[in-house]
Amino acid sequence: MVDIYMLPAYEGDCLLIRYGTTNKHNILVDGGVSINKNDISDIIEYIYDQGEKLDIIVSHIDGDHIQGLISGINEVADIKLQSCVSSVYFNHRKSIAEKLLLEDIPSEGAAEDLITVSLCSGSGYSVSEAVSLMGILKMKGLESKIDGYVDFERTITIADATLKVISPSEKELKALITEWTAEADGKLQQNVGYSSKFPKDLDKDLAELMSEKLPPADNNVTNKSSIAFIFEYEDVKVVFLGDAVPSVICNGLEAHGIQEPLQVDAIKVSHHGSSRNISQKLLTILQTDTYLMSTNGKTLHGQRTVPGKTGIAHILKNRDGEDVHIVCNYDWWDICYQDNFFSEKDKHDYLETNKLRLHSLAEQCVSIKEGLNVYGEWDDRCRL
Repeated sequence: MVDIYMLPAYEGDCLLIRYGTTNKHNILVDGGVSINKNDISDIIEYIYDQGEKLDIIVSHIDGDHIQGLISGINEVADIKLQSCVSSVYFNHRKSIAEKLLLEDIPSEGAAEDLITVSLCSGSGYSVSEAVSLMGILKMKGLESKIDGYVDFERTITIADATLKVISPSEKELKALITEWTAEADGKLQQNVGYSSKFPKDLDKDLAELMSEKLPPADNNVTNKSSIAFIFEYEDVKVVFLGDAVPSVICNGLEAHGIQEPLQVDAIKVSHHGSSRNISQKLLTILQTDTYLMSTNGKTLHGQRTVPGKTGIAHILKNRDGEDVHIVCNYDWWDICYQDNFFSEKDKHDYLETNKLRLHSLAEQCVSIKEGLNVYGEWDDRCRL
């Protein structure tokens, strides 16, 4: 039995994988934004009360993936955290520098080594928020549980589940600590978004967009360093892509000997469904009819760039007429677009024919297959 909780996290990611039969295990993948504080603390308290274990994976260092984790951990007693948390997988500067023997990058005195109780660095995302994460992990006595170097040459076993890491590579981690150092020196320039507030592809039908090229790939250094992996437990295979980029993911798949199409049960799409984090090669190698999208339809800056309509069109094209299921933790097509994201032709050709099915976790859980369910809330009704 595998249950995935894709919690509402505004523009962020906050997911829990809960699996097993009588003795369940838990993997928290990112911690969302500040509104997820209570989700995180409630989940950890429940796991502790049940005598279970928790592993935490921090995919990368953007605030929409860690703010809720920082504040939620802060709410839980040290002794409970130390008892139930097994490992924290979190690529950070000191471990990367030591692993890669980079003498020109100081391994001591790095920003993430500073103990701080600051839980939010401001209105924008930046590397500095990872300092608070490192600080809170140290304050809560979890420093010894940190696994600080995760690249796509690894396969991690967690309580009978296998995680094949498919992003990042050594190259991306080297670039990450270069950016981290630049921020410490006050030199880092922020990326503030990719496109206009109203995407041009909304003016076109899905069928038209299938013949258009995908936009240029995401080149953000922190996104390129994102941890992505294939989760396997018994007969379940689900891919979690964080905010990773297609070229790195494809290289990671190849590193695990995966070059031919691999059928999986579901894919948690990268970067909240951005068209810049998908490629034809990736769609060809990783095959599924079910895609999980964690997004409220906007970025931090209010841009309506995720999910990308061109990306959805290419997913449909790749399935070659077979049904596509998109599971969402927000009704973004209604919330942000007042039901105008899809044209009347799109609705007639795809939605009304069920060639494209939008599943809202706000309404009910989604059963992907026997033994694999996806939920949108963490409460007593969802626990099995």
